[in-house]
Amino acid sequence: MGIKINKSDNNNTRKAKKRFKNKIKRKNKQYDPKRRIASINSNTRGIVYEKHVEEFITRNKRNLNKKNWKQINLNTDFCLFNNPSNVLYLLANLLNYAKQSSTTGNLIYKNCISFGAIYLLDSLSYKIGENKKWSLIYKNLPEEEKFLITNLRSIETAIKDDGRTYIVNSRIQINRSDTILAKQDHESKSKEIRDLVQKGIQEVYNKELTHEEHNAIHSAISEHFDNILLHVPTALFGHLCGVYDKNKNEVKILIYNFGISIAENLNKDGLPIDMKEQIDKVIKNHTEKKFFVLESKFTKENALTLLAIQEGISSKISEDRSRGHGLIDFAEKCLGLNDKSKIRIISGRTAIKIDSKYKIEKKHFLDRERRLIALNDKNDMFEKPDPEYVTNMGTFFPGTIIETLIPLYK
Repeated sequence: MGIKINKSDNNNTRKAKKRFKNKIKRKNKQYDPKRRIASINSNTRGIVYEKHVEEFITRNKRNLNKKNWKQINLNTDFCLFNNPSNVLYLLANLLNYAKQSSTTGNLIYKNCISFGAIYLLDSLSYKIGENKKWSLIYKNLPEEEKFLITNLRSIETAIKDDGRTYIVNSRIQINRSDTILAKQDHESKSKEIRDLVQKGIQEVYNKELTHEEHNAIHSAISEHFDNILLHVPTALFGHLCGVYDKNKNEVKILIYNFGISIAENLNKDGLPIDMKEQIDKVIKNHTEKKFFVLESKFTKENALTLLAIQEGISSKISEDRSRGHGLIDFAEKCLGLNDKSKIRIISGRTAIKIDSKYKIEKKHFLDRERRLIALNDKNDMFEKPDPEYVTNMGTFFPGTIIETLIPLYK
């Protein structure tokens, strides 16, 4: 028997009867799981990230919490060189929080704009910006920093120059219709980055990059994008960005992509037999020396990532003997330009730092002489690396990031 609403009922009585009738309807309504899913989706804040960004959040699920993550402090801790794990931790939580909250995001300037971290923030979070406004809170923000933070657009291929800061940014589409690598867009974009480095070298030192230095920069870029084409079939884009800061006399370069990590690539099925045997030899050595015990912060993934940056270590080495030279060529030439140069490689849960403390040397390793940087005092790949230079991060990046700083001091 239904509840009748009478004309004589006052407003409170009418409302009470309506609430009760609606409650009965809900109770008797048959459950429809599809309707429940639609209801959940309709209550989200309208942010749907691209697949690779969703994967980044999912792979870091254990690091997510319910704290208010609408704010990022732009300080020395929000920097890939100084603290890559913190940058990725903050970004994963910020992205997850934005899906559930209607509040706007704040960037608070605290005396540091870190190029690589800001670029990554923009790249991962532009979907947030499409739905909500960001606020930049700052005092005494230098003009060159303001130019950088307002013109660094990861989804926009462009060249910007205000006389103090010169930016070259390329969001490079991976051409999968033709596997002839020479036809890939990164070939022409590589020249733009080399020209940017040349611009700085010319203005500060009044000299030209050598042929070998040109080749080293080009080789690192080409090998990175060739790896995306050959090993990361789901990747649609790679990112390549360079900044020449004339006030600081610095050149900064960032290359990154989403996809499988360096270690995952070197640990997959189908490796050339001789390369797999060499990798197994290193991992067996580390296992026997108990490098991978639970209390150790050094993992098999860390070891594989470090191994992959050594000369001639590549999953495609049997098809092309020149593979596995690009990154170590690049590091060697950057340190040759200035011994205060530094490179940060981030992939999976591994962060590697390269600077002048540990030298690149030719040594016999595995089956032949190679250029090595084992990042320990003996430069021995069968020994554990310095934990300050090979770090096991708490966060996971599904892909590879390479950030480089080349000071141009007279």
